Amino acid sequence: MSLAYAVTNAASGLAVGAFTLNSGSISNAAYLNDADIGNRASFNSAGNLLIVDLGSAQSLTGVAILNHNVTSLTGNQGFRVRAADDIGITAGVINPKTSSTLNATAPAAKDHVLQFAATAAKRYWELAFDVAAAQTIYLGEVMLFTSVQLSRQRIYGSGEAEEILGTKQRMQYGTTRASYLGGPIRRLEWKWADLTAAQRIELRTMWAAARGFVTPLLLIFSYEAVSTAAAAAEQECLYGNLEKNEFRWAEHDYLLYGPDDLLLRGMGREVGS
Repeated sequence: MSLAYAVTNAASGLAVGAFTLNSGSISNAAYLNDADIGNRASFNSAGNLLIVDLGSAQSLTGVAILNHNVTSLTGNQGFRVRAADDIGITAGVINPKTSSTLNATAPAAKDHVLQFAATAAKRYWELAFDVAAAQTIYLGEVMLFTSVQLSRQRIYGSGEAEEILGTKQRMQYGTTRASYLGGPIRRLEWKWADLTAAQRIELRTMWAAARGFVTPLLLIFSYEAVSTAAAAAEQECLYGNLEKNEFRWAEHDYLLYGPDDLLLRGMGREVGS
């Protein structure tokens, strides 16, 4: 098990017409690829097949669905990916990932990734949500990506934090009033030690690809290249921003390096999430 990440979304910049359903229409379809998971599109689960037209064949290694409500709906709470050469998903069809039951355990219940056994190049991608009819599916972002694997894992002492966002005001006579805004927001705090020069460069490449704290990054907790159903650990991911505007490292031993801790803060979600 190793980490992986992706920065570029193959769906970025697509017009709203690139997203269609097998039945019905999508409300606020522009939110599906705006790189802001706090904005969510919605559609009736009768149209549970979401098709993305990338405009031309694109090589991908996985798909992520971010800030969704599928695990809170009735049904099998499954997710499946197919791809083809036509919008009807009938020509040159491939099944890069078996249907997987989505992990419904917090804090990973709203963000999931499915990784393929091998790179797949197709124009049309079908995302299937296995839930009962007559429900509303909310979806903050669809990310179709080619991931980059890291050859080293974090070390002991790494961890996570979750933060509730709100305001608190002290009133006259000592009374306090608080207002809830959102959260919990996840934050990863991962440590590194004794990296080779090549492994140090891998982290630096990731930091540069995300332009420090500027561009959102998808971090995949467990890199897997299999076509079988994804276990819960293989679905876990976090979409957010690195809290680093500089990349620093020190040589702790001869040709062994210790970069600064990796701090990745999950992107904010809709108010009240």
